[in-house]
Amino acid sequence: MKPLKILIIALLPVSIVYASQSYVKVTKTDNPDNFSTINSVLKQYSLKMKILKIHNSDGTLTNIIYTGPFSTYERGAYYQRKLKNHFPNPQVVTSSKEDKRDGFYFGLGFGYGDAYSSYDNDTQSIELKEPQNSGVSYTGELGYVFSNGMFSTIGYSTIKSSDLHFENVYASLGYRVYDRGDFVPYASVLLGAGSLTWSSNPLEGVATDVTNKSTSPVIGSKIGLIYDGFESVSLAASYQLLILDHTANISADETTSTTYNHSALNIFLLEFQHKF
Repeated sequence: MKPLKILIIALLPVSIVYASQSYVKVTKTDNPDNFSTINSVLKQYSLKMKILKIHNSDGTLTNIIYTGPFSTYERGAYYQRKLKNHFPNPQVVTSSKEDKRDGFYFGLGFGYGDAYSSYDNDTQSIELKEPQNSGVSYTGELGYVFSNGMFSTIGYSTIKSSDLHFENVYASLGYRVYDRGDFVPYASVLLGAGSLTWSSNPLEGVATDVTNKSTSPVIGSKIGLIYDGFESVSLAASYQLLILDHTANISADETTSTTYNHSALNIFLLEFQHKF
């Protein structure tokens, strides 16, 4: 229950979205002649037009049209629904700026990981020392976010306890939902490979070697919430589930043996992402 509580606490900031000041990003235009038409629509709802000028790398100028601020997110969402009758894709945001969504990012994460395990004894004469299945987890990811919210990553994750060391490499494909301002929920699926190294002996008083690596394919999923309110960095809280199949066949002698299996990893993370 402790990891679940940690994740719930980490995700509580999403509630701030509904109580924070907001704007509506109405539309964008390259032609200043459109300003009067846009402004006349906004005046129908007693809204004021704000213009953010973006200088493009090719020397052209794009004008981002905003209205607001509104006292709450819900108030901004109310006018967003009204403006959908006039503009193709108005969006509620929590700051009147143009965020560059597409591009590369690098992420580092720190948190808690826990492995699900089971075992079978061929005889009752084996006395097993249960390994420590939970420990500190670290992750690193290199990803690319597309302007439509899709993203792909390659990543590495590890969980290390006093007895076990899990390592995983993977590629993932996911989607970010850009309709909650600076708070961006996301989900992804992943595919990769992993290894498990034992650093302790699970058989009390018996000389046996279980330090060789076990390898396994890995599939999984990840969900999380990003705070994207800074220009080049983001903070995130996430949960990652990895399904795998690590089996240790441990024998005390020719007649006594046990099979120890690890089939899933639960990883709870706080992450830092840098966009470049």
